[in-house]
Amino acid sequence: MNAEKVIEKLKSEYPGKNIVQNSPEEPTEIVCEIDPERGVAVAVIDRSEPHHHDKIAESYKILSGSLALYIDGSEKELEVGDEFEVYPGEVHFALGDETWVEVTSTPPWSANDHILEGISA
Repeated sequence: MNAEKVIEKLKSEYPGKNIVQNSPEEPTEIVCEIDPERGVAVAVIDRSEPHHHDKIAESYKILSGSLALYIDGSEKELEVGDEFEVYPGEVHFALGDETWVEVTSTPPWSANDHILEGISA
């Protein structure tokens, strides 16, 4: 992932919004918090880590590129315009190629409800 280029584009499209990289040294996912109070973010994904939420449901909408979304061991291929819901308790991760995804979390995303599974994607 060309993190510098992705961050520049996010800053241009969403000025003043908080941008978080999953690993500053070698990011595989960069998230821009569009409206944290409503749980809306844009994630740019090469690879997210397997995790689940106890309370949060996440809605994914593909903005650009394609995404392989893995939920409880099953694969779902998503293309531009596709939407998919991940429910509480479902272990999930995603593989893309600088794929832009609008993610809406209900209730809004919380670090306390982002439980890593300790397995590699």
